[in-house]
Amino acid sequence: MEEETPVATAVAIDRHKNSHLALKWAVDNLLYNNFGSQCFLVHVRCQNSQNLEEEPLTEAELQKFFLPYRVYCARKGVRD
Repeated sequence: MEEETPVATAVAIDRHKNSHLALKWAVDNLLYNNFGSQCFLVHVRCQNSQNLEEEPLTEAELQKFFLPYRVYCARKGVRD
């Protein structure tokens, strides 16, 4: 039986998009059946229609923001 090499994948997430779908797709299609793979969650801040950047999140807000994604990765056996 051949041992698989863990894979690392980065997923860009945004608080105003369907980022959970992007993460699910990446896990299901890029990291499927590759236990021990890493997933890097990258928070992207987008400019709004008036070209003004969003306010940066505080450390506490970032922890809360990433929590559902980290839980999903843990359930799927993907390290974050």
